[in-house]
Amino acid sequence: MSTHASITVVYPNKTAASVYVHSDGYYEHTGKMLLNHYNSLETAGALMTFGALSFVAARIYPTSGAEHNRDTPEPGVCIYFGRDCGEDSVGPNFYLTEQAARNDADYEYNYLFKDGIWYSRQENDDFEPLSIHFA
Repeated sequence: MSTHASITVVYPNKTAASVYVHSDGYYEHTGKMLLNHYNSLETAGALMTFGALSFVAARIYPTSGAEHNRDTPEPGVCIYFGRDCGEDSVGPNFYLTEQAARNDADYEYNYLFKDGIWYSRQENDDFEPLSIHFA
């Protein structure tokens, strides 16, 4: 069974982008990946590039020339539904306000990057700093 999640990035102009994550959305995997590898606006924003993800990993881009798709993924590289699985209409979703993005974040785990900090919540709880789950 998959653990679904959403990842949202709030930009300085208060707009937001969000993507769906299909597998391993729990803190111990996706949460750690976000804190360790996507901890700036540039890297968090780059994670939105190809839309919905099957799986979050340490790198967005495969090694040049390496085979990377759903069936033969390169280890340590994100798997995107559009780029790597050939699916259509997979986002990202864009929002005019942070609140609109928050209202849409209703998966088992939800992550939100704002002002240099990752926040998280499970289902409908309040968002809190993601780092508290690793203290």
